[in-house]
Amino acid sequence: MKREQKKGKINNKVKWLIFLLIFLMVLIMVGLDHFTKVNRLSGSLNSNAPVGIMVDSNAGDCQTSENDGGAEQNVAISGVGAITIPANQKEVPVNFYNPKQNAELYYLTFELRLYNEDKAQYEVLCTSGLVSPGNRVYRMTLSHGIEKGKYDAVVHIQPYRMNRDRTPTNNVDIKTKLIVE
Repeated sequence: MKREQKKGKINNKVKWLIFLLIFLMVLIMVGLDHFTKVNRLSGSLNSNAPVGIMVDSNAGDCQTSENDGGAEQNVAISGVGAITIPANQKEVPVNFYNPKQNAELYYLTFELRLYNEDKAQYEVLCTSGLVSPGNRVYRMTLSHGIEKGKYDAVVHIQPYRMNRDRTPTNNVDIKTKLIVE
Protein backbone atom coordinates (compact mmCIF):
# COMPACT_ATOMS: atom_id res chain seq x y z
CA MET A 1 0.00 0.00 0.00
CA LYS A 2 2.79 2.43 0.89
CA ARG A 3 4.59 1.48 -2.29
CA GLU A 4 1.52 2.39 -4.39
CA GLN A 5 1.18 5.74 -2.58
CA LYS A 6 4.85 6.46 -3.19
CA LYS A 7 4.47 5.46 -6.86
CA GLY A 8 1.44 7.77 -7.17
CA LYS A 9 3.41 10.71 -5.74
CA ILE A 10 6.26 10.08 -8.18
CA ASN A 11 3.82 9.89 -11.12
CA ASN A 12 2.27 13.22 -10.03
CA LYS A 13 5.71 14.81 -9.82
CA VAL A 14 6.63 13.50 -13.28
CA LYS A 15 3.33 14.80 -14.70
CA TRP A 16 3.96 18.26 -13.21
CA LEU A 17 7.53 18.27 -14.47
CA ILE A 18 6.40 17.37 -18.00
CA PHE A 19 3.67 20.03 -17.84
CA LEU A 20 6.20 22.63 -16.66
CA LEU A 21 8.67 21.73 -19.44
CA ILE A 22 5.96 21.97 -22.12
CA PHE A 23 4.79 25.30 -20.70
CA LEU A 24 8.35 26.69 -20.76
CA MET A 25 8.87 25.49 -24.35
CA VAL A 26 5.67 27.25 -25.45
CA LEU A 27 6.77 30.46 -23.71
CA ILE A 28 10.16 30.32 -25.43
CA MET A 29 8.56 29.73 -28.85
CA VAL A 30 6.13 32.63 -28.39
CA GLY A 31 8.98 34.87 -27.26
CA LEU A 32 11.13 33.95 -30.25
CA ASP A 33 8.23 34.56 -32.64
CA HIS A 34 7.61 37.97 -31.09
CA PHE A 35 11.33 38.84 -31.17
CA THR A 36 11.66 38.00 -34.88
CA LYS A 37 8.56 40.06 -35.77
CA VAL A 38 9.82 43.05 -33.77
CA ASN A 39 13.27 42.68 -35.31
CA ARG A 40 11.79 42.51 -38.81
CA LEU A 41 9.78 45.69 -38.28
CA SER A 42 12.44 47.67 -36.43
CA GLY A 43 15.74 48.76 -37.88
CA SER A 44 17.63 45.53 -38.47
CA LEU A 45 16.78 45.45 -42.17
CA ASN A 46 20.12 46.38 -43.64
CA SER A 47 21.36 42.83 -44.18
CA ASN A 48 18.38 41.95 -46.40
CA ALA A 49 17.74 45.34 -48.00
CA PRO A 50 18.55 45.94 -51.66
CA VAL A 51 22.11 47.18 -52.16
CA GLY A 52 22.46 50.75 -50.96
CA ILE A 53 19.06 50.98 -49.27
CA MET A 54 18.89 51.21 -45.50
CA VAL A 55 16.21 52.20 -43.02
CA ASP A 56 16.12 55.99 -42.92
CA SER A 57 17.56 57.29 -39.64
CA ASN A 58 15.42 60.44 -39.95
CA ALA A 59 12.16 58.44 -39.91
CA GLY A 60 10.09 58.39 -36.72
CA ASP A 61 6.56 57.83 -35.45
CA CYS A 62 3.85 59.48 -37.50
CA GLN A 63 1.11 61.07 -35.40
CA THR A 64 -1.80 62.09 -37.59
CA SER A 65 -5.51 62.47 -37.05
CA GLU A 66 -6.38 62.46 -40.73
CA ASN A 67 -7.31 59.33 -42.64
CA ASP A 68 -4.12 58.13 -44.31
CA GLY A 69 -6.15 56.47 -47.10
CA GLY A 70 -5.37 53.20 -48.82
CA ALA A 71 -7.03 49.82 -48.88
CA GLU A 72 -6.14 46.38 -47.66
CA GLN A 73 -3.31 44.76 -49.63
CA ASN A 74 -2.85 47.96 -51.69
CA VAL A 75 -0.14 50.48 -51.08
CA ALA A 76 -1.40 53.54 -49.20
CA ILE A 77 0.29 56.72 -50.39
CA SER A 78 -0.01 60.02 -48.55
CA GLY A 79 -0.60 63.28 -50.38
CA VAL A 80 2.22 65.73 -50.95
CA GLY A 81 1.61 69.47 -51.01
CA ALA A 82 4.07 72.21 -51.89
CA ILE A 83 7.46 71.72 -50.25
CA THR A 84 9.14 74.75 -48.70
CA ILE A 85 12.85 74.64 -47.90
CA PRO A 86 15.49 77.24 -46.98
CA ALA A 87 17.71 78.59 -49.76
CA ASN A 88 21.27 77.38 -50.27
CA GLN A 89 21.13 74.68 -47.58
CA LYS A 90 21.76 70.97 -47.96
CA GLU A 91 20.03 69.83 -44.74
CA VAL A 92 16.33 70.61 -45.22
CA PRO A 93 13.07 69.83 -43.43
CA VAL A 94 10.57 67.59 -45.28
CA ASN A 95 7.36 65.84 -44.36
CA PHE A 96 7.10 62.47 -46.13
CA TYR A 97 5.33 59.62 -44.38
CA ASN A 98 4.35 56.01 -44.87
CA PRO A 99 0.71 55.54 -43.76
CA LYS A 100 -0.06 53.02 -41.01
CA GLN A 101 -2.32 51.12 -43.45
CA ASN A 102 0.86 49.70 -45.00
CA ALA A 103 1.66 47.85 -41.75
CA GLU A 104 3.32 44.50 -42.44
CA LEU A 105 2.90 45.12 -46.19
CA TYR A 106 5.13 47.90 -47.55
CA TYR A 107 8.13 50.08 -46.77
CA LEU A 108 8.39 53.28 -48.82
CA THR A 109 11.32 55.31 -50.12
CA PHE A 110 10.98 58.96 -51.15
CA GLU A 111 12.99 60.71 -53.83
CA LEU A 112 12.75 64.46 -54.46
CA ARG A 113 13.32 65.26 -58.14
CA LEU A 114 13.79 68.69 -59.66
CA TYR A 115 12.78 68.95 -63.31
CA ASN A 116 14.56 71.12 -65.86
CA GLU A 117 12.65 73.83 -67.76
CA ASP A 118 11.45 71.59 -70.60
CA LYS A 119 10.57 68.85 -68.07
CA ALA A 120 12.31 66.27 -70.25
CA GLN A 121 14.94 65.47 -67.62
CA TYR A 122 15.26 65.71 -63.88
CA GLU A 123 17.89 65.87 -61.21
CA VAL A 124 17.56 63.73 -58.07
CA LEU A 125 18.04 66.07 -55.12
CA CYS A 126 17.75 63.43 -52.39
CA THR A 127 16.53 59.90 -51.70
CA SER A 128 15.38 58.51 -48.37
CA GLY A 129 16.08 55.08 -47.00
CA LEU A 130 13.28 52.62 -46.24
CA VAL A 131 10.49 54.17 -44.16
CA SER A 132 8.42 51.75 -42.07
CA PRO A 133 4.61 52.05 -41.94
CA GLY A 134 3.49 54.71 -39.47
CA ASN A 135 6.83 56.52 -39.71
CA ARG A 136 7.73 59.85 -41.25
CA VAL A 137 10.89 61.41 -42.70
CA TYR A 138 11.41 64.86 -41.20
CA ARG A 139 14.80 65.77 -42.65
CA MET A 140 16.76 64.98 -45.80
CA THR A 141 20.14 65.97 -47.20
CA LEU A 142 20.07 67.49 -50.68
CA SER A 143 22.87 66.88 -53.18
CA HIS A 144 23.40 70.67 -53.15
CA GLY A 145 21.76 73.86 -51.94
CA ILE A 146 19.20 75.55 -54.19
CA GLU A 147 18.76 79.24 -54.95
CA LYS A 148 15.58 81.10 -54.00
CA GLY A 149 12.63 80.56 -56.30
CA LYS A 150 9.72 78.29 -57.19
CA TYR A 151 10.48 75.08 -59.04
CA ASP A 152 8.47 72.24 -60.58
CA ALA A 153 9.36 69.09 -58.69
CA VAL A 154 8.24 65.51 -58.28
CA VAL A 155 8.23 63.26 -55.24
CA HIS A 156 8.93 59.73 -56.50
CA ILE A 157 7.55 57.14 -54.05
CA GLN A 158 8.81 53.56 -54.34
CA PRO A 159 7.08 50.85 -52.24
CA TYR A 160 9.00 47.73 -51.18
CA ARG A 161 7.29 44.58 -49.96
CA MET A 162 8.11 43.68 -46.37
CA ASN A 163 9.36 40.26 -47.42
CA ARG A 164 12.85 38.89 -47.08
CA ASP A 165 13.95 40.23 -50.46
CA ARG A 166 12.34 43.68 -50.03
CA THR A 167 11.03 43.46 -53.61
CA PRO A 168 9.97 46.77 -55.17
CA THR A 169 6.42 47.18 -56.47
CA ASN A 170 4.75 49.77 -58.71
CA ASN A 171 5.80 53.32 -57.89
CA VAL A 172 4.19 56.72 -58.13
CA ASP A 173 5.34 60.22 -59.05
CA ILE A 174 3.54 63.10 -57.35
CA LYS A 175 3.96 66.54 -58.97
CA THR A 176 4.53 69.37 -56.54
CA LYS A 177 6.06 72.83 -56.22
CA LEU A 178 9.40 73.27 -54.51
CA ILE A 179 9.44 76.68 -52.85
CA VAL A 180 12.91 77.82 -51.87
CA GLU A 181 12.97 80.83 -49.53
